[in-house]
Amino acid sequence: MSQKTNYFKLGLFIIITVVILLVGIFFLGARDMFRKEWAFETYFDQSVQGLEVGSAVKMRGVTMGSVKKIRFVYEEYDTDLSYVYVLFSCDPQSIGARRSDQTPEELRETVKQLTAQGMRLSLDVQGITGTAILDAQFYEPGKFQELKIDWDPKHPYIQSISGKLARMGETLEKTLDKLSQIDFVAMGEKVNQSLTSVSKMLTDEIEPMVSELRAEIIPALVNIRKSAETTPEIMARVNIIQEGITDWIREQKGSLAEVVDNLQAISENLRQLTENARRDPSQVIFGEPPPPSKVIK
Repeated sequence: MSQKTNYFKLGLFIIITVVILLVGIFFLGARDMFRKEWAFETYFDQSVQGLEVGSAVKMRGVTMGSVKKIRFVYEEYDTDLSYVYVLFSCDPQSIGARRSDQTPEELRETVKQLTAQGMRLSLDVQGITGTAILDAQFYEPGKFQELKIDWDPKHPYIQSISGKLARMGETLEKTLDKLSQIDFVAMGEKVNQSLTSVSKMLTDEIEPMVSELRAEIIPALVNIRKSAETTPEIMARVNIIQEGITDWIREQKGSLAEVVDNLQAISENLRQLTENARRDPSQVIFGEPPPPSKVIK
């Protein structure tokens, strides 16, 4: 009895699990099933290597839709142009439409406004596998030249630009074209002519100047060398003169001492004279008083 009960519970558990999985798959699929998507188209005047049906369409890393068809534009329209035609679908709201109930005409107008604001599509290669996606970005309006078309697009048309690698290749190609237009042979001849002119100028003007400087500098150097050679003799003479002055001072030392003593005596006499003049000015003027007269005695 217990074994039958266990089989019943196990079977019931399996059935409930399968139902839950089916419901989850249904709702997840139904979300995409009922999701409203519109078709858009663009054209490329370059290789779309790596872009395939089912490749993602993204804006700033957010997936908006996927590629539905890739072929040449003359397979869709009556034209002689050989652009690559790319049809893709995405949610209008994710591409910039603020309302999900827009009519096709309103959606075309919205796309025109976004294009005027600078929205463009480009190929972006992912990783090293070479898989490409459609990348929508906003650029400066008028920065890139529009592709010329001679038909009316069936779906809202979003303009495209070359991818980063393609633009780098175009820039490199233009640079190489400009380099190929440069006449390197003529440039080399002009450089040779310039070098010849410089060499001639050095020969005609610089060399005479160097010769004149050499004629002036060499004698000056000779004089300096002679002066350096006679310097010891001059110093010897200066030493002799210095020794003579020293000996003369030594010889005149006694005379100088006597002169100093005389000057000191004269100074002492002047001092005494000054003292006498202060005490008795008449004595200084008239000298000693005359002796007393005998009559007076």
